[in-house]
Amino acid sequence: MSRFVMDYERRRESERRIEEDTQESEIQTLLVEALEFHEMENAQNHHTDSYELVYDGTPVLRRGEAFFVTLRFKDRDYEAERDMVKFVFSFGNRASLPKGTKVVLTLTDRTEFTLEGEWDIRLHDHQGSAVTVQIQIPPTVTVGLWKLVIETGTFTETPNVITGIQEHKVKEDIYILFNPWSSGDSVYMEAPEDCEEYVLNDTGKIWVGTFKSQYGRPWVYGQFDDAVLPAVMTLLELAGLQPTDWANPILVVRAISRA
Repeated sequence: MSRFVMDYERRRESERRIEEDTQESEIQTLLVEALEFHEMENAQNHHTDSYELVYDGTPVLRRGEAFFVTLRFKDRDYEAERDMVKFVFSFGNRASLPKGTKVVLTLTDRTEFTLEGEWDIRLHDHQGSAVTVQIQIPPTVTVGLWKLVIETGTFTETPNVITGIQEHKVKEDIYILFNPWSSGDSVYMEAPEDCEEYVLNDTGKIWVGTFKSQYGRPWVYGQFDDAVLPAVMTLLELAGLQPTDWANPILVVRAISRA
């Protein structure tokens, strides 16, 4: 009987220690207090600063480019050897790692990109509880609305074991667009003046008339209005395009023309 009691007490003590360690790790886990997308700086680098949505705090990016994000953590500083921070990007309702509609990037102390033409992350700056990273977008990724979740946790002495995992769901939607400035994108335009004329110019002429008599009618394209990108996303969803097909400009154009 005494052995039974001793075994029980040892088991209870072990459970108590595990519970205390878990609670301690949860308390120590980094919590995201604020996130900054550097909308204007990124937009200028991505040729998207004409989009009205950018001025409302919405990130509008282009594939094949890199962008900056700053995290500020609550209560304590970030420690690379102690803290796990992951950026989880997802597209659509059934995001999938094999299909490329879900991406998980783990923050390390690397200050340079090591993967060419793929998703990648590097540490740009670290000041106490504030961490700025740069994230590289592949030139072939699915375009449209992406979601972002920041996962944090605490490394333990046991390899591959992380405790106190927390999730911070970023409220802002992230628009990723085709990129005619990127040589790796299938919509690439070699001449910069062509990008200026056919992508950034929001006014022009619509040619009308007959075979023997044509004339140009002045037209405002309005592609940068705040309602345009949400409207395009709605049209593509109504067209029933598969998530992986959103990466193909030909299929996207056909879907919009049918909508």
